[in-house]
Amino acid sequence: MRKSTKLILIIVATLVTLFAIFAIIQVVHFTRFRQPSSIASDTTVVGEVIDTVAHAIDEDTLQAEDSRAIYEQSQFPKTGNLVKDFVIEPYKIVMEDEGLLDQDNLKDVVITLQNKNDSTDVRPTLVLLKQQTGGYQLYGVSWETVPPAYREDFQEYLAESLEIDGAKLKISLTGYGAPTGNRFKTYKFIDHKLVLISIGLFNAGAGGQSYVDVDYLKNSVRYEDVNTMLDEMPSTVTHEKIKKHKPYFFETDEGLDFRRDETK
Repeated sequence: MRKSTKLILIIVATLVTLFAIFAIIQVVHFTRFRQPSSIASDTTVVGEVIDTVAHAIDEDTLQAEDSRAIYEQSQFPKTGNLVKDFVIEPYKIVMEDEGLLDQDNLKDVVITLQNKNDSTDVRPTLVLLKQQTGGYQLYGVSWETVPPAYREDFQEYLAESLEIDGAKLKISLTGYGAPTGNRFKTYKFIDHKLVLISIGLFNAGAGGQSYVDVDYLKNSVRYEDVNTMLDEMPSTVTHEKIKKHKPYFFETDEGLDFRRDETK
């Protein structure tokens, strides 16, 4: 075989090998990053009982794990004389309200914290119960009730509020419209546990608006769809019942959203 022919064969074999290696790398990359999208903890099909929700490993999950690692390494104090005693590094208070949350006629406090060094980090919300002897006791921490302030460079909600009103904890998040929309959550102490009792959702897009109101105490959900393409803006309202379900606690923050059950 001539030297020129051997050289050509060697070059071809080398190119084939390099192509095969590249293809393997692409397959691995595709398999890793194209997993089925995770179901957020605030999406549940109406009428379906869900105890656990599988989450794909993504950047938000890893970020949440980083914040939980901070909590595990430097736990929020269980008790404190002042609200500021519960604010550990690297956090600062971004929302705070005081009011009668449990049934002891002592003014409790709820605070939402944010990482001073990272606006995209998850934000813990702490419920502090006032004690008869003075000071506060940490009831619990929720890592999901208030989402991160930013998703990369995008501010997720335009306005946020947290308040204690009528022995209820109310959280309002106002977004840009579809797909973020608005979200309203209400918690109440039932049998000494802070439980999610209602959700309100609003989304607006091209040609329509949608409202969802979930009442966990009545096990019911109300949908309203508005056609904004017509001058009279007609709406369609439907009601559904929710099957028996476990309570959704403040600390786990499950059951926060509903998609219509299209199988009915």
